[in-house]
Amino acid sequence: VQTKSGTILLAAGTFDKLYLLDASDGSLLRWEWTTDIATESGGVMDDAVTSLLFAPWKDDAGALLIGNPTCLNVLYSNGTFARVDGDDGMPQGNVTAMAVTAGEEGLRLWFGTTRGVVLYVAGDDNIHSTYSPWHYLNGPRWLAGTSHIIGMSASTCCTSSSVTVVSV
Repeated sequence: VQTKSGTILLAAGTFDKLYLLDASDGSLLRWEWTTDIATESGGVMDDAVTSLLFAPWKDDAGALLIGNPTCLNVLYSNGTFARVDGDDGMPQGNVTAMAVTAGEEGLRLWFGTTRGVVLYVAGDDNIHSTYSPWHYLNGPRWLAGTSHIIGMSASTCCTSSSVTVVSV
């Protein structure tokens, strides 16, 4: 993603750190600790990084979504972090993969988890809407054979006016 200053960012995550790099020369711009659940010590992210995706989130076009075994963390372009979990409507944590596609309602953010697929429809988060922006797809109807999602990409998510297919 490109910052306001023109720098193109590259993100990399490990068990204990998140790194933000300048894509033009590989220089380290920032790093953050993750929380070590076993010792209850650590940083601003809730657990080890399992997946990363630059995507619009709420009103931030350059947010970094950070999947981990506990929840979803969001690093906004202004440098602040947020936690997204069941209290925010997310039906499953333990994010293992992420992808973004465009739909009629707006952006669709797909989250692969160890218990199925979670879909967030960005245009459906109006507080007066009768529908939740969160959708949970699990079980044999949606995921034949297994419900543990280990990989997902935007090229494998196909959307038409009436149906969306996710290849995992």
